[in-house]
Amino acid sequence: MKTTVELPDELLTELKIIAARERRKLRDVMTEVVSVGLRCRQRPDVTDHEREIGARRWLDAWADLGRKIEEASADPRTCVDILLQDRR
Repeated sequence: MKTTVELPDELLTELKIIAARERRKLRDVMTEVVSVGLRCRQRPDVTDHEREIGARRWLDAWADLGRKIEEASADPRTCVDILLQDRR
C-alpha cells in the first residue's frame, strides 16, 4: 500500500543513511522501524523509559552494523557523500 507521510528532514536523512549503509531500500528500513515501534507500543507492561532504552539499543546496533558494512565496503565514499551526490 502506498501513502504519503511528512517527516522532519533530519529523521528522513537518518533513515536514508541507515538504508545506504545497509544497502537496503528506504521502504524496507522504514517498514522495519515502524513495525518495531508498533510492537514496542503494544506491550503495556513496558515503561516509556524501557521502550526508549530498547529503541536506543536497537538503533545503536544498526548503526554499529552500518559502520562495519561501511568499513568493509569497496566504495570509499561515506553514506552522507553518496546521499549528497544523489541530490545533485
